[in-house]
Amino acid sequence: FMGFPLIEALMGKEALFALSILNVPFNLLAFSLGAWLLARHGKRPVRMGLRQFFNPCVIATLLGFVFFLFSWPLPGLLFQTLGLLGNTTSPLSMLIIGAVLARMPLREVFGRWRIYATSLVRIVVVPAISWALLYVLGVRDQELMLPVMAFAMPVAANTTLVADYYQGDSGTAGALVFLSSLGSVFTIPLVASLLR
Repeated sequence: FMGFPLIEALMGKEALFALSILNVPFNLLAFSLGAWLLARHGKRPVRMGLRQFFNPCVIATLLGFVFFLFSWPLPGLLFQTLGLLGNTTSPLSMLIIGAVLARMPLREVFGRWRIYATSLVRIVVVPAISWALLYVLGVRDQELMLPVMAFAMPVAANTTLVADYYQGDSGTAGALVFLSSLGSVFTIPLVASLLR
């Protein structure tokens, strides 16, 4: 959720379309393999099927792509309504994560080295590897900045939501989102300045 407003602020509205396309594989994996990984030790079984692959996020992206291809504008009222709805997703997900974290002792959030290691991999190692691979392939400028910035974002908030839905380890998921978000306060400006 953090990536879209940050990319828009850094690169403009035009970059949001490319970011939406880049985000499709993430959504496909998050709601299929990711859901299975989070649910395998949970109390609610995960069912793998087309429904997991064609979730509301993927459908909205595909519809947006069709509207873009055919240059169909949305009616003003619908556009404003969807914009307001989109603006509520980040605060609402943060409220859920806060509620999950409130149930955990502080030492479980801050006292496990694996959470720090995973957060570091997510906000430092993954963007560094993606930069190196893309740079070697000859990708430069905005085409390099967009995916590297997207990969520098903290652990996705939906990790906690999916873990909670499947009654898995939502506490660890929430701690990962929290600590990687906290660390990204320092790493995102660093990555953005290095890419410029």
